[in-house]
Amino acid sequence: LKANIVVALRRILDEEHLGCDVFGLGELELALRAGVPPDRISLNGATKARDTLTRALQAGVRITLDSLDELERTRALARELHATARVRLRRKSHKAL
Repeated sequence: LKANIVVALRRILDEEHLGCDVFGLGELELALRAGVPPDRISLNGATKARDTLTRALQAGVRITLDSLDELERTRALARELHATARVRLRRKSHKAL
């Protein structure tokens, strides 16, 4: 979303069925207000504040989780909100090059 913050451009991208990655609550709100369908929004970022996770769960966007701690926090919050968490787990490779 950082590369396409102009709402009119974002709407054209939506018409072409292109989704977006967002980082943080501000970008998430911008994407939702621009009309990006929640199933085409992916929330990323190494640290996600509770209010950001709450809004993402309420909106039904995909959440990319970077750790088992984030998985547990998201799971607990989803239960609290009676929401379904749509998540992806980022796997980090530990292979030496």
